[in-house]
Amino acid sequence: MKRSCRRKTFLRHALLLVLLLPGTHLHAQSDDEAPKLAQSTYNTLTDAREQMGEDRYDDALQAMRELLSGLEDRDYDRAVTLQTMAYAHLGKNDYGAAIESFREALALEILPEEPQQQVLRTLASLYAGEERLREARDTLRRWFEGADSPGADDYALLGNIHAQLEEYGAGIEALRKAIELEDQANESYYQLLLALYFEAGRYSEAASTLERMVRLWPDKVNYWQQLASIYINLDRHEEAHAILRVAHRRGLLEEEDELMNLVRLAFSIELPDHAARVLEDEMAAGRIPETARNLEMLAEAWASARERDKAIATYQRLAEMTGSGKYELRQARLYMEDNAWAEVARSAEAALNRGGLDSPGRAWMLLGMAHVERENFDQGLEAMRRAADYGDTAQRARQWIAHVERRQEDAGS
Repeated sequence: MKRSCRRKTFLRHALLLVLLLPGTHLHAQSDDEAPKLAQSTYNTLTDAREQMGEDRYDDALQAMRELLSGLEDRDYDRAVTLQTMAYAHLGKNDYGAAIESFREALALEILPEEPQQQVLRTLASLYAGEERLREARDTLRRWFEGADSPGADDYALLGNIHAQLEEYGAGIEALRKAIELEDQANESYYQLLLALYFEAGRYSEAASTLERMVRLWPDKVNYWQQLASIYINLDRHEEAHAILRVAHRRGLLEEEDELMNLVRLAFSIELPDHAARVLEDEMAAGRIPETARNLEMLAEAWASARERDKAIATYQRLAEMTGSGKYELRQARLYMEDNAWAEVARSAEAALNRGGLDSPGRAWMLLGMAHVERENFDQGLEAMRRAADYGDTAQRARQWIAHVERRQEDAGS
C-alpha cells in the first residue's frame, strides 16, 4: 500500500471518530459523580460543541482557549476541554494541533476510562496518518491494554503499523487476529497478510493464504498467478501448472503472457501434449499470435508428444510462412523416426530447394540415407558426396560412402 493511500485510510478512520464527540462526558457538578465538571465549563463546552456542529470551529476554539486560561487548578476540566479542542482541530483538518491537544489531555491522567480509551484510539490513528509510526504503535498498544473487545479494524491498523515498521512477525499476528474476527472475509486484510508473509520469507504460509484467497475470490486472476509463482519458488512445479490449468479452464487467462506461462510450465513438467493443445486453441482464438516463434514451439510440443503428423503439418506451415527450408529438414527427421524413407527423401529435397539452411550438408546426408535405405545406391552416393563437401558432415558422409561402395561390391561379386 502506498504511503499516500495509507495516510488517507488512517485519516478517514480518525475523522470517523470525530462523530463520537464525548457528549456523555460533558456533565455538570453533582454530588454522586467524580470527577466533576464545573457548571461554567460544562456550559462553555456545550456551546462549543454546538458551534462545531455548525462548522464554526474557529469560534469554538477561541471560546475554549479563553476557558482553558482560567482552569489552571482544575485538571479534569482542562482535560475535557483539551479533548474537545482536539476534535475541533480535527474538524479543521489540523492534525498536528489535534495530536498535541490529545497528548496534553492524556498527560493530565485524569480522564475516565472510556474517554481516555477513545482519545488513545483516535491519537493512534492520527499518529499513523502523520507517519509517526512508533508513537502510533505504542499508543495503540496502550489502547489495547484497556480495550474490552478490540475489533478487526483495530488489529488491522496495528498490523499495518507493524508492516510499515518492518516488524513483520508482529504484523502477521495482528492481521491473523483481524481476519479471525471478521464475519465476512475482508480482502484488504488478506492482501496485507500475504504481503507480510512475502516480506518475512514465510512462503509456505503465503501459499496457504493464497489457496484461501483463490477460494474466496475465484475471479481474481492475479491471486491464481501469485499462487502459481510461489509454487514455482517452492519447487512445486506440478502444483503451479495445476493451478494455472484450473484458472485457464475458468476462462481467467486471457493475456498472451499469462497463457504462455501456462505453456512453459507444461513443458517444464513434461506435459507437451497439454502445451500443444493450449497453443493451438489459443492461437485459433487469437489470444496467442501465430508468429513463427509460437508455431515453432507448437511443432516441438507436438513432436515431443509423439504427435508426429501434427508436428509435420505445423512445420509445413512454418516453411511456407518463413520461406526457410530448415522446417522441411525437421520434417525429414521426424519421418526418419518412423522409417518413412520416401517422405524423408521428399522433405530433404524440399529443404534443399527452398534453401535458408544453416547446414545444407545435413540435408544432403538425410537425402543420401533415404536413397540408400531404399537401395537407390547411385543416388545415395551422389547425395553423400555432396554432404562430404561440408565440414560438419564430411567425416560421416565419407563413412557412408565407404559403406555403400562395399555393399555395391558385395552385390556385384
